[in-house]
Amino acid sequence: MVDRVAVYIDGFNLYYGMTGRGWRRYLWLDIYKFSMNILDKNQCLVKVRYFTSQVPYNPLDRYKVRRQQTYLKAIRELAGVCIHLGRYQQKKVMHHACGKRLKFPQEKMTDVNIATNLLCDAHDDLFDVAMIVSGDSDLVSAVDATCTRFDNKKAIVCFPPNRGSVRLKSVASGCKCLGREAFSKSQLPDPFIVPGKNPICRPQSWS
Repeated sequence: MVDRVAVYIDGFNLYYGMTGRGWRRYLWLDIYKFSMNILDKNQCLVKVRYFTSQVPYNPLDRYKVRRQQTYLKAIRELAGVCIHLGRYQQKKVMHHACGKRLKFPQEKMTDVNIATNLLCDAHDDLFDVAMIVSGDSDLVSAVDATCTRFDNKKAIVCFPPNRGSVRLKSVASGCKCLGREAFSKSQLPDPFIVPGKNPICRPQSWS
């Protein structure tokens, strides 16, 4: 028997795990090939869902928005990949040094979007095995519900570098820790050539 696998990628959790490990050179990631490379034997990939939010402008890193837009432009061309966008909202935080309430952008909806799609796909019988690429403990309830409410489904948590969660591990059907090889073997070509469109080049700071 071949198990159908759907992969759910928490874009920011993966990004910060990779950059925290010093693996910026692997950020030009072909997420479909990456998903194929983390499958086990007797598994076939049926869907890749990528969850992120479009980052706001940051004067301390003027090219951050451009890098993300370039990457999203590239992975939109990958067959079998669906991108789900959340949003940022301004959060007021009291700054104790100056006594003022300052605004900071806060990413919203990624964990809710992952949870919603995971449970809907389980209900629709899209997969036999769900692989959730995240170490965000906010997903505990969704992973637990997938494992307990659907007797014929498994939810495997794939931890990005430095992103493990004991709580997620405790409710999942299993877990994996993603190593360098999964990323190094899953890079987009540079430039990424799309027929009839301009080449898409890897951001220089990711080289």
